[in-house]
Amino acid sequence: MLSSQWWGVPLLLSLSSLTACLPQTAPPAPPSTAVTVKNMTVYGTGCPIGGGPISQSTKGGAPVFVFREWGLSLPDTDETPEEAEKWCVEQITLGDGPVGMQLRVKSITIGGWADIDADTKISLSVQTNLGGKAAGAATITIGKDKLKDNDFEETFDTKPDTGDVWSACVPASGDVPQLSIRIGAGLIGAKRADGTFSGGTLGGNSTDMARGLRVNFTPVWQQCATP
Repeated sequence: MLSSQWWGVPLLLSLSSLTACLPQTAPPAPPSTAVTVKNMTVYGTGCPIGGGPISQSTKGGAPVFVFREWGLSLPDTDETPEEAEKWCVEQITLGDGPVGMQLRVKSITIGGWADIDADTKISLSVQTNLGGKAAGAATITIGKDKLKDNDFEETFDTKPDTGDVWSACVPASGDVPQLSIRIGAGLIGAKRADGTFSGGTLGGNSTDMARGLRVNFTPVWQQCATP
C-alpha cells in the first residue's frame, strides 16, 4: 500500500500546564490506497521492441519494472570502444489513486546485474516528469566496488533545486497525472597502456529475467489544500 504524508504545525505554549488542559486529537489516518498501472508506453534504445517484454511487480506499494533486453558489452566495436549506453522513457498512467491527494516522486531506484573489469564504470541517470512538469533529475557513476555478487542497486534523490514538485490533485476518477521516467544505464571503459579498453557486461537478453534492469520509484502523497 502506498503511504501518505501528513504535515502539521506544532502549537508551542509557554506554560506546560496549559498544554495539559488542551483536548488531545489524534491525526487523521492515512487513506488506504492501492494504486494500479492502467497503461505504460515506452520508447528508447533500451526499451523492448514492441513494448515488451517488461515484467512488473510491486515494492513498497509502488510498481517495479524489469527490462530484460538491456544487454550491453564493452568494448563496443560498433560505436566507440570506451562507452556503451542505452536509455528508455516510461510514460506511466496510474489509476485507483487517493481522491483529493497529490503525488510527488521522492526517489528513483535502479538496480541490475553487471560483470565489469576493476577499472570499468557503470553510469546511471534518471529524469522525471509529473503531469507535464519537470520533477527532477540525477546522475551517478559507480565502480566494481558497488557490486555485490554482480548485483547493484542505487537510489536517486530527484528533488529539484527549486523544491518539491507535486502533481495536480487526484480527481474523483482516481486517475493520477501521468508520470514519465527516463532512465539511462551504460558502461564506461578505461583506456589502458597498450591502447585497449577495459570491458564489462551490463544486463541480459530477453530470456534472462535474473539479469534484467530493475526500476522503481518511491511515492509520497499529501492532502490537497482546501480551496
